Amino acid sequence: MKGIGGLDRRQLAIVREVFGWRDSFAQRVNRPPRMLLRDDLMVEIARRAPRSIEDLQMLRGLPRGEPDVILEAVRRAKKKLAPEELTAGT
Repeated sequence: MKGIGGLDRRQLAIVREVFGWRDSFAQRVNRPPRMLLRDDLMVEIARRAPRSIEDLQMLRGLPRGEPDVILEAVRRAKKKLAPEELTAGT
């Protein structure tokens, strides 16, 4: 995926979680994953690591009705990392 080369561990974990959500969502609605959430937007979500729906909604191009689920994917990514990995590179 273009743009992930400069991401730290925390950001890469976010991309993985959001990517997994996007793929399962695409299967449920029978649409191509990139039509639901562009790759560059996933990278931007990882860079910003939004903490609230308001933070997330500042990004253009999010699928309607899904900010809660995307935000939960960001939270899951943060929980999966050890505390020292969360602060590394930030």
